[in-house]
Amino acid sequence: MREPSDKKCKSGGWIHVLDNSIGARICKLFTRKEPKIPPKEWHNKVLGYCHLMTGLHWQVIHENLGLSPYSIGRYLIGYYPHYIPAFTFPLWTGSGRLCGVRIRAANGDKWSVKGSQNGLHIPNGLTGESPLLVCEGCTDPIAATEMGFDVISRTSCNTGFQDIMIFLKKHYYSQVVIVSDNDLPKKRNDGSFWYPGQESADKLCKQLTKNWNVKGIKPPVKDLRLWYNQGAKREDVLDLIKGV
Repeated sequence: MREPSDKKCKSGGWIHVLDNSIGARICKLFTRKEPKIPPKEWHNKVLGYCHLMTGLHWQVIHENLGLSPYSIGRYLIGYYPHYIPAFTFPLWTGSGRLCGVRIRAANGDKWSVKGSQNGLHIPNGLTGESPLLVCEGCTDPIAATEMGFDVISRTSCNTGFQDIMIFLKKHYYSQVVIVSDNDLPKKRNDGSFWYPGQESADKLCKQLTKNWNVKGIKPPVKDLRLWYNQGAKREDVLDLIKGV
């Protein structure tokens, strides 16, 4: 999604043509046991993944992420049985409809269930209390939930704009805070450098500022989850917001 090429996707990211043997191996690994899910079956599919969670699975994901089972559970996390160990993270449209499932393996690999559309990670139990944090990825929002924030999250820094707009029109928040990753620079083909997470967050801020009170923040370390794991509290995030 973040590595530029000469073929840019309309929905975000770039196309990279892989060697046939590599591509075949990836397809075999991630799709051999997994049929494409039609939209009407997403609800039952997500519940099915949730029902596969055992006490051992909760212990594994808790230790892997350093986040509490309670906060993780607010995202309807499930267990993915075709790649061990891996967990499912539901995706929602801005209007609140299930539209896919993102998978995160314990080793950090990420992909989506076949048939998924890009959407947002949205926890149960939103309070409507500002600020609303808008994060990137499937684990940073859980850290924000752990710190007591209302939060939504897009799957990557280049996706989710329309769903975020729809969500904000349905749910009133007096302040919206875009949380970017603290990226290392990426090198373009022409030799120049860029910061994908930060630049995409800045772009989202500008797009939303026309209609909402929006600020952008960047954690002092790689991302919000790592900052939380290193001891950051809710007050630290609020102080960072106030300083913008």
